[in-house]
Amino acid sequence: MMYDSLSAFMQRCAALTQADDIWRETRNFLEPRGVTSLIYYGDGLSAGTSGAIGLHHFGLSKAWIRQYQRGGFAAHDPVRKVVAQSTMPFFWSEVGCLKKLTRGEEAYLELLLESDLGDGLAMRVHGPSMVNAVVCMGFGKRPDRPGEAETFEFQCAVQIAHMRHLMVNAGPKNDLISMSPREIEILRWIARGKSTPVIAEILGISRHTVDTLMRRIFEKLSVHDRTAAAVKGLQMGLLEVRGEEIM
Repeated sequence: MMYDSLSAFMQRCAALTQADDIWRETRNFLEPRGVTSLIYYGDGLSAGTSGAIGLHHFGLSKAWIRQYQRGGFAAHDPVRKVVAQSTMPFFWSEVGCLKKLTRGEEAYLELLLESDLGDGLAMRVHGPSMVNAVVCMGFGKRPDRPGEAETFEFQCAVQIAHMRHLMVNAGPKNDLISMSPREIEILRWIARGKSTPVIAEILGISRHTVDTLMRRIFEKLSVHDRTAAAVKGLQMGLLEVRGEEIM
């Protein structure tokens, strides 16, 4: 489906009830406007050095994903580090003006800009309870840069998608009752990016116990990975952000 206006896209998103459908329609909106790739990931939850590609993405080659995950790219990605603290969209090629780059970051940025992804935009999108996210969109070999009006349209589109994503993923309030204090404690450490062995050491319990409780958490939140669990925990009010700390 092609969209002739942002309003038509918004109306379509409002009728969707599955996250995958929302991001499929976001792709349908963006691709005819010159966007060739997109990554959507949690702000501060998957933006560390884990190598996670994101909650949703399109237009990334398997070779690039493999390099990013196995080649240590996440540790040298300056875009992910800067965008989580940025208030305005910026082009990937401009990140050197916003942050002093290490040699590893310079090398990564050079590879990024020479790849099929080309240059692109990075931006934050915002939600209730400070459940924000980060979106990066590439323009491939597009010869011209989007202007201010087009950039704003892109920003509005992914903000709409993010808000609808949060709405369809919000669980019923009575789900809060079934989460034990220990499960919430483990969820909090997951959101802070701690591994299973580290959580076990912090809490003085076995790794097996952490794994068991983690599986229960995933089942109760209807998620399949740590990042999604942390995002859902924030959405449902099980966790909250105080300053730079997840509580």
